[in-house]
Amino acid sequence: MPHETLLDNQGWFKKLARRFGPGHVVNTCFLIVMLFSTLLTWREVMILKDAYVRQSAQSSGERRECP
Repeated sequence: MPHETLLDNQGWFKKLARRFGPGHVVNTCFLIVMLFSTLLTWREVMILKDAYVRQSAQSSGERRECP
C-alpha cells in the first residue's frame, strides 16, 4: 500500500476547495439563516395568533356576562 504524498493531499484539497468555494459557503450560510428565521417567524405568528384568540374569547365572555 503506497503512502500518500503531500502533493496527493494537496490535489484532494484543491478539489474540495473548488467544490466548496467561498460562494458555496456564503449561499449555504444564507440558506441556513433563511430557514431558521422562517421557522422563528412562523412560531412567533402562532404564539401571537393564540394570544389573540384567547383575548378575543375572554373579552367576548366578559361582554356576555354584562347585560
